[in-house]
Amino acid sequence: MNPGRKRGPNGATFAQRVIYSDFANVAREDVAAVINRLRPSNFAKEVDKPGVLNSVFLLNLTYTMPQSSAAFSWAGRKVMSNETSLFHFQEGQKSFEDIGRPNGATRWLEVDLCNALGYQSDVSFVKAINRAKQACLSLNIPCEDHFHRQEDGSHLITRFGCYLVAMNGDTKKPEVAAAQAYFAAIAETFQNHLEHTNALERILIRDKITEEQRTLSGIAKAHGVQVYPFFLDQGYRGMYNMNLRGLTEYKGVPKSEHLIDCMDKTELAAHLFRITQTEAKIKNESIRGQAGLEKAAYTVGSTVRNTVIKISGKAPEDLPIAESIKNVKKRIKGTSKNFKALDAKKNKPKK
Repeated sequence: MNPGRKRGPNGATFAQRVIYSDFANVAREDVAAVINRLRPSNFAKEVDKPGVLNSVFLLNLTYTMPQSSAAFSWAGRKVMSNETSLFHFQEGQKSFEDIGRPNGATRWLEVDLCNALGYQSDVSFVKAINRAKQACLSLNIPCEDHFHRQEDGSHLITRFGCYLVAMNGDTKKPEVAAAQAYFAAIAETFQNHLEHTNALERILIRDKITEEQRTLSGIAKAHGVQVYPFFLDQGYRGMYNMNLRGLTEYKGVPKSEHLIDCMDKTELAAHLFRITQTEAKIKNESIRGQAGLEKAAYTVGSTVRNTVIKISGKAPEDLPIAESIKNVKKRIKGTSKNFKALDAKKNKPKK
């Protein structure tokens, strides 16, 4: 299904259920019609018409046209170059840019971001904050650079920090979905906001796998594994019907890359499940000895394989490879640099 035509709870597309507070001369019932007739060739011409140019409209046009990265980047530049068209997360509220606090680098109060993203509960918002901070750690970016803790325990958050919070937010909230589109448009490092969220999820799952692999290694050795690579290989054989080396060649992963770094989100999640369930089986059944542990690794891997096939209709070895996580991290770090340059330009004193 085209993500740009995603339908909301009332059957409306994102473009039809967005916030219309910035619209000047475009009637609500005309929005979908305007969007539907747009094509990359007349994108810029159409949205430059009087009364149409505003950040909400631009962002929702790009949401319906994820195949056009040129249009997406163009919209991002338009959003930030047009000072009279500031993005509103919710009707009746100040725009995101209005609530920022320029002081060298623009920062936003945690409470302001929480309200702008439509969170009613501090608990659920803190989860998004924590995931955003974990993403910083995964990117080897100091959290304090983007989440400055104040005396009352709350944070002052940079534009990049706000981006990470939004991308890790609850997409069932219209404000979060709109914010994701906004940040993706001005970042210009991925084609659309879905790629941003997917990239961050892959990074977080990959880090969790590294953590759980260390735990599994310790448990396996404590239970009598003598040759750990043989034990590890049985998990792959169970899940893929082939060993790690054969799987790498089958999927066509470059020799310069680690296979696990080229797995998509679905496959990474399946791997994480396999690892944690292998740990659980070993502990719950008190399995000991090389042969018994290898059998446990194979059994769990085989069970996960069958589950993936049942749900996705594809064998795990036939799941597509994705862009290397190393490259994905570079692109997200590029987002941080782009935002920093953007703020420097916005906060530069006017002559």
